[in-house]
Amino acid sequence: MNKESPFVETDGLLLYKQECKTPEFLNSSFCIHLFGELVVVDHYVLLFPDSETLTDYAKILVNYDAKITEGPGKWPDDFCPEQSLGDF
Repeated sequence: MNKESPFVETDGLLLYKQECKTPEFLNSSFCIHLFGELVVVDHYVLLFPDSETLTDYAKILVNYDAKITEGPGKWPDDFCPEQSLGDF
């Protein structure tokens, strides 16, 4: 399955296009060309300004049969508890 790339390059960073941040767009795996190669996108890392916004978005994703395999949580505390910020 091919979809448009959900990314736009800005100052060397890949950021999601506004119209590609919706649960409707992110509801399944897809193939895109990224840096000149065809790749399969099968998972996402999404950041939110607060836990309420995250919770609301996650509920919508689950309604589209998305599977949440890790999180939600606060980075890095809930994902890398063995490391402290001093390790970076």
